[in-house]
Amino acid sequence: MKKLLYLFISLTLLISCNSIENDSTDLDPIIGTWILTSLTFDGKESDTITACEKKSNSTYQEKGTGIDNYFSEDNSGRCNNKILNFSWKNIDNSKYLLDDLEIKIEFSNNNNTYQTLLNIKISNDKEVVAISTYSRV
Repeated sequence: MKKLLYLFISLTLLISCNSIENDSTDLDPIIGTWILTSLTFDGKESDTITACEKKSNSTYQEKGTGIDNYFSEDNSGRCNNKILNFSWKNIDNSKYLLDDLEIKIEFSNNNNTYQTLLNIKISNDKEVVAISTYSRV
């Protein structure tokens, strides 16, 4: 009887582990926690990301929600944390809706790195191209 019980438990664990592995291949590649690793404006890498800001991360959860854990320095040099909740949706292979903002995300490095490209309008006649690179934690 004990052998049958051990066999049943072993088979149950084996089947549940296999189903977890199979489900993970269906997950959106953005699911997980990401940190900003570089920021480029008009082709020039920015050196303005502080050590405090490098603590920032974004976590994309399975059900279309996410948490931004943003760190920034105040005028006295203290590192402060702000947590923001957001929603996300994959609307195409490389297009995502983050709250109400549609962005294009390109994955690389076996889905462990992604880049976003944003055209930022500074004035009526000036636009800057910003490329943000993120790495999976």
